[in-house]
Amino acid sequence: MRSAGRGGDGPRLPDGTPFPTTYYLTCPRAASAIGTLEANGVMKEMTARLETDPELAAAYRAAHEDYIARRDAIEVLEGFPSAGGMPDRVKCLHVLVGHSWPRARASTRSATRRSRCCRSGGPRGRA
Repeated sequence: MRSAGRGGDGPRLPDGTPFPTTYYLTCPRAASAIGTLEANGVMKEMTARLETDPELAAAYRAAHEDYIARRDAIEVLEGFPSAGGMPDRVKCLHVLVGHSWPRARASTRSATRRSRCCRSGGPRGRA
């Protein structure tokens, strides 16, 4: 699975406004699987869990703060919201997975080796 981060000054919309999303999920298979989860209403379920699970809510807030810090290291965007609905709701799983994947990958190398979904374009190395 790949996650592409915004680099340099960051992309801009035609009117000069910074593009609001810093991380993107770029693996087609993973993006399709995430789309299926979204279509099945996982965002609503996870938002409800944020309201009842303090540990999950704290971890989600920490992810929000990490996202903002990483985005601001590229370019400070005062007043811009976080992404994916953070910190209070789950809105876009593609953004959330795109943001979390590099950190999860670094901390779970053995699982990454077992899951070769999109390395080198897929399990057979096709692009």
